[in-house]
Amino acid sequence: MKVDEINTQRFEVGLRLLEEGRPLKFERVSFWFSTDGAFNVDVESSWAIENTNELRASADLERAENVLNYLISESPRFAKMVMGHPQRFTLSYSDGRDGVLLGSFEDGKIVWQRERSS
Repeated sequence: MKVDEINTQRFEVGLRLLEEGRPLKFERVSFWFSTDGAFNVDVESSWAIENTNELRASADLERAENVLNYLISESPRFAKMVMGHPQRFTLSYSDGRDGVLLGSFEDGKIVWQRERSS
């Protein structure tokens, strides 16, 4: 469920759906729990696939971390839900119709899903 503001009824519904296993999207960052117990944080690339590189991916990761920290600090319910779960960060691209996983972040560095051409 896409949510634009916190402290609204829509946000509360989004949190309830998140608890039920559905994704919550806030500021182009999606959150969900996977069956292995991890809390997934997927950020949409701010660049087209062909223009995404390590520097831009790192900036997108920073944005995802900032959004996550904002929600944790502003919503005690959200903070309680994610506390104690390992976090998994990924980068994706969506053209509005289809989406593709570009990579995952390990120790703050992007691990590309597919080998990138130079």
